[in-house]
Amino acid sequence: MLDHRKTLRGATLAAVAALLVAATLVATSSLVQAADKVRIAVNGPLTGPISLVFNDYTKGLQMGLDDAAKELGVSRDIFELDLQDNAGNPRDAISAAKKHLLGKVDVYLSGYSAISKAIAPEIDKAGIPHFMVAFDAFLAGEDPNRLRIFPHYKLEGPVYVDYIKQHGAKKVAILALNFAAIDEEFAMLVEPAFKGTDVKFMREMYDFNIKDYNTLVLKAAKCKPDLTIINGFALHVYPLLKAVRTYVRTGSVLATMSFITILYEDKPTEELAGTIFTAPHYTLPGVTKGADAWNKAYKARFNTTPHYVPAYAYDTARMIVAAYKKSGKVTTQTLRGVTPFAGLVGSIELDADGDIIGSLGIGQVNPDRSVKVLRK
Repeated sequence: MLDHRKTLRGATLAAVAALLVAATLVATSSLVQAADKVRIAVNGPLTGPISLVFNDYTKGLQMGLDDAAKELGVSRDIFELDLQDNAGNPRDAISAAKKHLLGKVDVYLSGYSAISKAIAPEIDKAGIPHFMVAFDAFLAGEDPNRLRIFPHYKLEGPVYVDYIKQHGAKKVAILALNFAAIDEEFAMLVEPAFKGTDVKFMREMYDFNIKDYNTLVLKAAKCKPDLTIINGFALHVYPLLKAVRTYVRTGSVLATMSFITILYEDKPTEELAGTIFTAPHYTLPGVTKGADAWNKAYKARFNTTPHYVPAYAYDTARMIVAAYKKSGKVTTQTLRGVTPFAGLVGSIELDADGDIIGSLGIGQVNPDRSVKVLRK
């Protein structure tokens, strides 16, 4: 009987030990799995007047993660997207950032300019890569972990300068949204390039909620410009373009890169034909490889025609997966380690500030709504 009890006790202890070992393995496995996760925090306007384009950006991110994980043989479950809506309000963006940073974050993405600027100091302290969906010319260069796989004014400013020189414009009217980033583009990149020359600038800034475009444009018309530059969001560019064509009888017109999104809207072709605009290479036919096939795949998945914004998001996501595949982690260093990167938007290289190099040209709308490449 005593031997039987000893045997039972031994079997019980062995079973308990086995259960403890199993529980430890499960717990360890869970911790390892949690540690292996790459958490991607996104802080952007998912609602509000400028949400449409940013929602397209998040679609590009999702598609990029899916495609790159499949292509590189990495589990898609490793990459977690945590989207927080700031409704375009910097205060809400700061709250969203604090919420994000309560947990583990490997990569941060934010937009647009006012949002990225508002939260950047907190993200800088976290020491994690921060992709900015922002146009400000010099924003990324303020911290080594700030990155930008997105067209920006540091690229567009020199395009304006070259266009003015090539066309011999002497009087340039600028109609620009009253945003600090846009003011910076013209005040620091465009106008100083003509200091000491006979080129004269007339710059009129307008508020986001402008209602009277005609009065603004009539001011430009008075100076009889050789060139009128229109800058702002697409919702401003379209009515400004119509007003300029009505009231400015001299010179040519050059629109900012946001114009390209208007081509995908239900606007009369005759109102757009002839428009010249700065444009990411991705939107210019024949400049980047694979654009047509990807456009079809995106439309099949989301039932909408993509523009350049989701394409840049797609490449950003693919770079994140590639960095993880190569190094087992995603940091600023491992992200830089996969450049130059063969992207949908072209070869992606980063300058010392973390900004994408090149990638802007000039297009013109043909009478059939197609786009002619004027400058690659």
